Parts: sequence; C-alpha cells; structure tokens
Amino acid sequence: SRGGMHRYVKPSNVMIGRFKEVYVVDWGIARQIGAAGSTQDRADASISEDSAALQSNRTRVGSTVGTPGYMSPEQAAGKNSELDGRSDEYALGLVLQEIVTLSPAVAGTTVQLALVNSLQGKRVPMKAPMLEVPRELTAIVDRACQLRPADRYASVAEMAADVRRFM
Repeated sequence: SRGGMHRYVKPSNVMIGRFKEVYVVDWGIARQIGAAGSTQDRADASISEDSAALQSNRTRVGSTVGTPGYMSPEQAAGKNSELDGRSDEYALGLVLQEIVTLSPAVAGTTVQLALVNSLQGKRVPMKAPMLEVPRELTAIVDRACQLRPADRYASVAEMAADVRRFM
C-alpha cells in the first residue's frame, strides 16, 4: 500500500509479536516498486550462485533476487523491473499453503530445481496430513499463486479480506 516490495517473504521473515501482531522482518532486499536497477538488484560477489553447497532456502543475489522456494515466477525469471506487490502476494500464498499443509509449497532439493519450479509456477498439490483442505482455502492460495500477476488478487488487502471471510 506504500509502494514498496519486500521480495523476501518466507516463513522465517514473518514473526508473531507478544500481542499476536504480525511483523514482516528482514527488509534487506526490499525496494520501491518501479525502482529496478537499485543496489539490491545487482550481483554480490560474496555469494557464489554455482556453489553446490547452496540450499533452496538460501537467498540469491544477482539478476534473480530472493529465496527460490518463495519466489513468484516473474521474480525467479529476474524480471525485476516488472515486479510489484503481486510478487510478494504470490510468496504469501506459498506461506499460507505451507501453514495449511505443513510441508513446502515448492519442491526442489537444490537451488536450481527450486528456481525452475518457481519460474514455472509449479507448486506441490495442497494436501494436508490427516485433514481435508477446504476448497475455499485452496481457492485463495490458487488465486494468490497464479502464474500471471494479472490473474492474482489486485492487492494483498484483497487477499487478506478473502482469508478473513474464510475464517
């Protein structure tokens, strides 16, 4: 709502406060929408993208910025100039799926596999252990995680309204 993008939404960056308030932390690669080419979009020589030691939950810096298992397809493609709040919304959809299913939303045992799955918008089917996932909740995640940004919610507030109605 203030023209910024986090670009690093993942469970470890969402904290619950003492009074149940939600905090989104680690704004290190955030930037203003439309500010592509900022220092957060450039490669960091201290991080080797070719290292076999990298895991799919590590942050990548360079033309593709973020954590592969939580990137929108456009973010995974390195289309930094096209990113807007709907890319963070996609990541929130993935986080919601993981909360419901208690398992990763994007498969990938390596950075490369997770990145390819993110690029293609491939998610693990929404199945939870020992319970049937309500179709309304599946529909919310599916809409937030549409391949094309134009097919997603118009805003995170709109997504949140659907979650509140479901609850």
